[in-house]
Amino acid sequence: MMATRVKTDINTEAKVELFPSVVTSEQMSLNYMKRLTAVAISNILYLRNVFTEECYGHRKLDSIKLRILTEKCQTVGAKQIVNWVKGCFDAMEKKYLKQLTLGIFTDPMNPEELIEAYTLRFTYDANRVNCDLSLSSNASKSERQAWEQMVNNGLRQSTTQLLRSIIIMVQSLDRLPADCFLTMKLLYYDDITPEDYEPPGFEAADKDSFTFRGKPISISAGQVVTPFHSLKVKIRTNQEQFQDFASSPDSETHESRYKSQELADECVLTCGDR
Repeated sequence: MMATRVKTDINTEAKVELFPSVVTSEQMSLNYMKRLTAVAISNILYLRNVFTEECYGHRKLDSIKLRILTEKCQTVGAKQIVNWVKGCFDAMEKKYLKQLTLGIFTDPMNPEELIEAYTLRFTYDANRVNCDLSLSSNASKSERQAWEQMVNNGLRQSTTQLLRSIIIMVQSLDRLPADCFLTMKLLYYDDITPEDYEPPGFEAADKDSFTFRGKPISISAGQVVTPFHSLKVKIRTNQEQFQDFASSPDSETHESRYKSQELADECVLTCGDR
């Protein structure tokens, strides 16, 4: 028996469609959510002037210009982010990952106190997605097919709206400090996740939640739903930056255990001009 390691890159080749307009299988839906996760995180980091231009590949979705972190970048911090995203993919494949939080902090001695956080929340099985969209679990085959068609009809639009909202919101934020750091925490579905599970690149966290400097506000950027998965994105930052948006408390912070991994001191981010 022989085995080989296949190299993967979240910066998909340009000839492959970035986001298909129709999702017809659970595997196709999983790939869609993986790609959307990578694109969302990459564009957040790009718009916050994290890492240099050569660390990103260029893609487009309709009229939206997008950036995707690439493994070809030699920057240590960028490579670490790519590895973190791959670790998230492992948890997504197993349906363990409930929530991903990408945080930005300024004090390397206090990585739990953030100035910004970007939270991606995942739903997997059809029953949970159906419940969110008011489809009965005992719906007939024709009702299920009609529901799937309705979801697919809105898939492209919801994806475009989510990415556009992320871009607009992040662009409105104040410039980050010259020296800042990244951290990522993962929240799992405890009813199915083994206690000793650690995705590649992550380790158990000492604390189960972040604290925020100042008065935080949580703003929804949108939601994307396929017949098999859903993804919601929220941005959390100082209230002064989003005076015109309504806040919503993050009431689910303490539901389950977290895993985390922080960038080491030498991986300080480049947050100035490109």
